[in-house]
Amino acid sequence: MLRLVGTLPESARITAAELLAGPLNPSDERRLAGPLPAATFLDPGAWEGTGGG
Repeated sequence: MLRLVGTLPESARITAAELLAGPLNPSDERRLAGPLPAATFLDPGAWEGTGGG
């Protein structure tokens, strides 16, 4: 789940991300990974255990 608050300008770039356990309760967030470079989560191999990073 990607949680965005507000609107980002078109020039904005996501450089880091966190993987959180769900369902999300804002008062009880549990981080599973991160913060890491956003590219880490975009690598399909990372989800299959074969990623390069």
